[in-house]
Amino acid sequence: MARTHLAPDAIGNVVLRPIAKRILLLLLTILSMSQSVAQPKAVSPDDLSRIRQLSEFSNDWSETDAFDLEHYVTLQVTIESLQVPGHAGNVYLWFTLKNPRKLMDQEGVEPGQLFKATLQSVKMVQSLGIDEWDFPRGADAIIRGWTATDRNITGSILLIDDITFTGGSRKTYSLHENNPRMDSKRVDGAKPG
Repeated sequence: MARTHLAPDAIGNVVLRPIAKRILLLLLTILSMSQSVAQPKAVSPDDLSRIRQLSEFSNDWSETDAFDLEHYVTLQVTIESLQVPGHAGNVYLWFTLKNPRKLMDQEGVEPGQLFKATLQSVKMVQSLGIDEWDFPRGADAIIRGWTATDRNITGSILLIDDITFTGGSRKTYSLHENNPRMDSKRVDGAKPG
């Protein structure tokens, strides 16, 4: 007769031997754990923001949570470079502050510190005819825009609304001028006239 983990009790009912009980409990525990792991987890607002910043590239920033559209600033800067991705993504401007001493005590800014700002989606920048050569290294400019929020994970400190070169060309690029949804977010003085 083959040996099994089942054995009849005194009245003929089949009962589990102790080892079989342990194995069955272990299997039930593993099964319940695997079901709880397999259940989908809720997506937090931070997760959603992170996903959007890394995968959605739009030229309409009116609903963004990565930038504080109520806090508009003006900075004097020196251009370092323009980072333009190939086909999709956002264009970034790298710069240093022209007068960092004004901000050093308040913000912990060091002279020569490099900063990153978001211009627009690459498609919008291309439609405006902007390329790297329009932003020469060492050029002085005034940039206006909205400061980053704590939800911004790109390392960008500013969403640039417009940029005016203060050198010979005095050229101005307005990056949100053609978006009616951004009109209420822009400061009147920033609108080119």
